[in-house]
Amino acid sequence: MIRNSRLRSGTRNPLSGRRLPLAAAALGVAAATVLGAGAAVAIGRHTHATPGSVSSISADIRHDEAYVARKNGHCAAFSAAHKCPFAAASTSNGKGGHLIAINLRQFTGDDCDRGVVYLFNGTKFLVTTRKLRPFSIGGVKAVRAAGTAEFAVVYWVSRSKNTSCAENGNAGTDTYKYRWNGTRMAWASGKPPRLPKVIVGSPADS
Repeated sequence: MIRNSRLRSGTRNPLSGRRLPLAAAALGVAAATVLGAGAAVAIGRHTHATPGSVSSISADIRHDEAYVARKNGHCAAFSAAHKCPFAAASTSNGKGGHLIAINLRQFTGDDCDRGVVYLFNGTKFLVTTRKLRPFSIGGVKAVRAAGTAEFAVVYWVSRSKNTSCAENGNAGTDTYKYRWNGTRMAWASGKPPRLPKVIVGSPADS
């Protein structure tokens, strides 16, 4: 069973009623969560973490969020508190560990650039969605686990490349899937919309 939930900008979800499996890989089940600092700290109090456990995944999410925050100047350009708006999802990597997707949902102070996803194998950074089809620099709406070793990323779609920043995403969304092949994250499915529609932030949108 895969669980996903949504997170509002600048807020954190408590864990009430939301549990990760203690051994997702052993059960062959993918787990997806949206966690933030408060929830991560609460889970992180557990000791003797084992791969795939709640505390292990929570600690890795905190680590990965910190990595993304550093790469983006802690979002200081638009956040007085120097805190970035994150959402996260996790799933089994199929080998006893876990993959983590960190969605930096905003990295500027306007609507021109939306989200970008950073993908990790535990705490090892793999790639961002900017390097994967459709090569959007900042058009991500959401990310969720789509199965073992697989994530689905939802991109905003605009009616044309002439769409203003304020109206970005006025043609709905498209979903792409990326799968871990044991070596790297690779494009698994998804294709660009029919022109003049474009995925926000993609080369066709320039």
